[in-house]
Amino acid sequence: MPPDFKSDKCTLFPDGNYCDCCVEHDKDYYFGGTGKERWQSDKRLYKCVKAKKGWYNKLVAPVMLVGVRVLGVSYLPTPFRWGFGKTKRPKNASPAVIK
Repeated sequence: MPPDFKSDKCTLFPDGNYCDCCVEHDKDYYFGGTGKERWQSDKRLYKCVKAKKGWYNKLVAPVMLVGVRVLGVSYLPTPFRWGFGKTKRPKNASPAVIK
């Protein structure tokens, strides 16, 4: 992972025994990609959390899935959006201007 990668673990959720699932999900979100790749990443998070021991995780998994689908879109200016590690170039800016 690049040195500027940071994970806040389970954004907006308590960090339970599923934190490793959230960190892997954050890695996917850091790089971004296609809408299909985002959906696959979100499904992996759901399955990972649901597979952890404890009845609580069976309830948290679908709520997390809805949360990442709604709040993780790339066009929101949040630090946890899809592709948050990409440098976004303003419209009409030349690539040489962006560092």
